[in-house]
Amino acid sequence: MKRFTLCLLLVLGTVSTGFTQHGEYVRKSISSVESVWVQSGAKRGIRLDYPFFEKMMASYVEMPRFDYNELPEPVLRDFRQRIGEVRDIDRETLAELLQETVGKAILDILNDPEVMENRGLALRDESAWQTFAATKARSVGLTAEELEVLMNSSYIYLPYIQNIRVDDSRSLAGANDASRIARSLIRSASDDDDSNHHYVYIEGGIVWYAVNVSPQGEVSISQLLSVAADAYGSAERGKSHTFRFGNDRWELDSRKYALYEATQAWVRQLALETQQISEFQLRASIVEVLPPRKYSFGIGQAEGVYVDDIYELLEVRLTPDGDETFRSVGYTRITNVGDNTRDPFNYSTAAQLLGRRQGIGVVAREYPRIGYDLRLTAGFSEEIFIPATEIPLLFTDITQSVNFDLSYAYNLAPITGTSQSFLSMDIGFGIPVDFEAHEDFSAFLANVYLGYNKKYTFGGRHNIGFRLGAGIEGFRSSDGSDNSLSLFSGGGRAGMDYEFLLGPALSFTMGAGYKFTSNPFWASLEVDGETMDFIAEDSEIFLGGVFYSVGFNYSLRNAGLNLFGFLDGMRQY
Repeated sequence: MKRFTLCLLLVLGTVSTGFTQHGEYVRKSISSVESVWVQSGAKRGIRLDYPFFEKMMASYVEMPRFDYNELPEPVLRDFRQRIGEVRDIDRETLAELLQETVGKAILDILNDPEVMENRGLALRDESAWQTFAATKARSVGLTAEELEVLMNSSYIYLPYIQNIRVDDSRSLAGANDASRIARSLIRSASDDDDSNHHYVYIEGGIVWYAVNVSPQGEVSISQLLSVAADAYGSAERGKSHTFRFGNDRWELDSRKYALYEATQAWVRQLALETQQISEFQLRASIVEVLPPRKYSFGIGQAEGVYVDDIYELLEVRLTPDGDETFRSVGYTRITNVGDNTRDPFNYSTAAQLLGRRQGIGVVAREYPRIGYDLRLTAGFSEEIFIPATEIPLLFTDITQSVNFDLSYAYNLAPITGTSQSFLSMDIGFGIPVDFEAHEDFSAFLANVYLGYNKKYTFGGRHNIGFRLGAGIEGFRSSDGSDNSLSLFSGGGRAGMDYEFLLGPALSFTMGAGYKFTSNPFWASLEVDGETMDFIAEDSEIFLGGVFYSVGFNYSLRNAGLNLFGFLDGMRQY
């Protein structure tokens, strides 16, 4: 069978427009088809690696909360034939085609009068159901097992790719969310020429449909979600790269490595969009109230719960007509995941973040995040020392700077089991202040750090965090023409932050710390187009000192950047 570059999944399970009576999550059954589709002409210089794509789908989309089955071949026959004739893919085209082919095939079978009449027979008489299914299945071209799959309500999940290309340009491919900021700033910190890298972009999206069964047994199809998603990957060209995902390793050239990065980031976004669908969100009722401000929930490893997952607390209320409504009364964060794969009473524990203390029976609903934090701060540094005696056109020493910093942090809690622990990539820019120099003089500072952050929560809204990091500090000055001086020092830093939670994913932060730096280990002087590199062994330049910062921290909903993506394969439920 021809392999396309897009995956169609049919999710078969109980469709629910709200919560069950006690707030339990009802497992859904997914049937997948190994056929994928990409818009004609969208492959520009590179092909999707199907085995890797399917591995990412299995790792991210095929979550433990779902069960999986095969979708009957006869239901897909018309779709596979007609999708091959499509030249321009968009959400509307796919939605229409999906409904005309797969949707129609399902409706024809499920709305058959005999099927409608015998839908509940299996619950009353298993033997009679097996006799009916065997007879009816043959008449519609299915096996008894395939008919039984279709007898359930269903979900149709259709990812699509509009563009997959490789080029040497760092132009963004329509990124969304705060990841656009992170990608722009992280890439701007690199001085490498574009021609030294391969960049792979994937643009597409996902469409979700639900197949609903009315109390009268009639079947209909409705759209649940239609969103766009894009991602990119990059690698230095001409080199061999090792791509890691958990314990798996691939030795790849630069183009393939960039493709793998883009594929992983793109599929991860599709998985998060799946979790945003109300019917698929995990939910459970509070079964225990623990001091101080902690709760136990009847979900855990069997459903794919991670440490630091956030859950919204919902109070159940009845309207005068007897209908249930839900009011948000707070948020919690998972601190311990129960192993309920063998013991259903091994509960997960969560600590309250926002809202008042609640009681048994309040419903907790998943609030999906991707596991990355983006932190933007502005601040001030002092005690740096850049002497005028060593910098051309500088008349007085530089000792202070105004700083702007970005931190892109990966939550390690699903790997280590330690709540609120992060691996971060930090990038900073500084503008020297309070000095005298020639009118054509300009200068800036920059730094890159790899760090570990640990936060401790108290009182729900309040965090105290500690940061450690190691990296490189840089300084560059210029006379406004072709003459410039650049130098770099090794650095280490330690700091402490205070965070106040403004919402479940957003917090205000302020902090202080100290940076230790070495003498410059490398310097470059450019005069009239001539460059001289040297080691500044006797320099008195010190780029460290005390720093202060204030800003905001946001837990990302999605991200097209695959920084630290190799760690996802180490996550443990």
